[in-house]
Amino acid sequence: MQNPTTSPNKIEKTLDAVNMVLNAFLALLVFGIFFVLLLQVCMRYFLAMPLYWAEEAAKYLMIYVTSVGAATAYRHYAHPRLMIVIAMIPRKHAIWYDFVLRLPVAVFFIYLIYIGWGYALANEWMMTPGLQISFFWPFLAIPFGACFVLLYLILDSINILFFHRSWILEPEFLVSDDDPISETQK
Repeated sequence: MQNPTTSPNKIEKTLDAVNMVLNAFLALLVFGIFFVLLLQVCMRYFLAMPLYWAEEAAKYLMIYVTSVGAATAYRHYAHPRLMIVIAMIPRKHAIWYDFVLRLPVAVFFIYLIYIGWGYALANEWMMTPGLQISFFWPFLAIPFGACFVLLYLILDSINILFFHRSWILEPEFLVSDDDPISETQK
């Protein structure tokens, strides 16, 4: 995330572009859920011909919304963080604290991609009951979303390493270079 007084660098522009594409994809998925469920309600109550696959389609679309939504939430720093530790660290060290915390998160998402891909491949021979598609596609949602979280994590980490920019340095979190971050700054 960039400071309002400076222009965005190439990494931040790339992050914003990926975020815009993912937000459009999320909007499409949510519209798909809305359309499928609306169609199901109309077919069931007005024509007395329910669609046997509609709830299943909405469920699988919701899995993708959750997985991809987790990535966009990571981009906007919406996941919980321990701000109490950051509040005790001077500004020049807070950015490196933020960077070090990314390492276990990266390991977790690499593991999630690996396991999720394995589950998707292991279940590709099974077919969903309503849609009659391979279970590969619903299981693919987990590594798909994890890849985007990892992409955001890598690009944002490069932003920290090479440009010394981080959400930790946003004006709402800091007062000066030497002061630790405190609750009064919010």
